[in-house]
Amino acid sequence: MDVLTQALGSLGFDWRIALANLVNFLIIFFVLKHFFFGSVQKAIAERKAKIEKGLSDAKEAESLLASSETEKARVLKEAALSAQAIVSSGEEKALVLAADLHTKAEKEAEEIIAKAHKKQAELSAISDKEIQKIVPALAAQMVEKILLEKMTASENEQYIKRILTK
Repeated sequence: MDVLTQALGSLGFDWRIALANLVNFLIIFFVLKHFFFGSVQKAIAERKAKIEKGLSDAKEAESLLASSETEKARVLKEAALSAQAIVSSGEEKALVLAADLHTKAEKEAEEIIAKAHKKQAELSAISDKEIQKIVPALAAQMVEKILLEKMTASENEQYIKRILTK
């Protein structure tokens, strides 16, 4: 052992220092294991539990998301059907309203035409009366002018022939 001790001594190894270092290491190891590693393991276990809870919550949220997506699709489908029903109802009401308006418009047009015919008949009757009043006076004036002119017998005959041919 002397050779080994000498060889190790030449390398700077002292077995007493190594033994003291080993004892120090074991003391520190037991102190750390007893006080520090226990709390570290506890913290790791808590962290692991939190992570597992987070994963389970994520799975639950994922399933809730899937169910909410199906619910959303169902609600959208119902809304589309409801909207379609409202639109078709509105179209039906619009058709009924258009038919009513068309009927009213036809009635109003007929009334306007009837009023126009009546007004035309009234104006025609008034104009006929006016003509009947004016024509004799005009004829009398014309005859008066004709008679006041001096006509020769030949002019008189020609005038009579002209009137008779007309």
